[in-house]
Amino acid sequence: MNKRKKYVRLAYNEMERVFYKATFLFFEYRSVDFLRYGGRYIKSIAQKTNLPVRDDLKHFICKRCGAILIPGVNSSYRIHSKSGNSYLKVKCLNCGYSKKIIFKPRDVVKSKMVRADINIGKNGINERIIKEIDTRLKVKKVVKIRINKNFIESSGEEREEIAKKVSSFLNAELVEIRGNTFILKRNL
Repeated sequence: MNKRKKYVRLAYNEMERVFYKATFLFFEYRSVDFLRYGGRYIKSIAQKTNLPVRDDLKHFICKRCGAILIPGVNSSYRIHSKSGNSYLKVKCLNCGYSKKIIFKPRDVVKSKMVRADINIGKNGINERIIKEIDTRLKVKKVVKIRINKNFIESSGEEREEIAKKVSSFLNAELVEIRGNTFILKRNL
């Protein structure tokens, strides 16, 4: 393991240790100061190491005052749903800052974590690529596809047009387009 990976792992372990230690001390002594100091210390570790705070910890730290948020103690959590999109609204009771955490379908979140399943190269969209995407959709239900920049330039089409064309060939739902990558989903 190289030094950078070891350094990153140590920093994230330290952030997690501080988080759990601060919450433990809060419940032990019932002092909100432990939550404030713990959250600020986690943020300072992130700044010193030039790393982002991990997502599972970031949602429980106030962006404005830096305190660790515990539901019912120094924060309120409400679930909202508008037109099929659900989100969690978190409000810090110390400073009044509120933020939204958007819920995404599990399969979409999973597909974002992995690299692209299929690359559309300079040969473009041909029968072999369509067949491969179709078989992956049958097995995994969600496929992440990356379009090569050279193909975009040579075809003269926009990325959105290419993504819509592929999704119409396969009768799949186009979930998201981000950069030269798009995600297809099929519900069967």
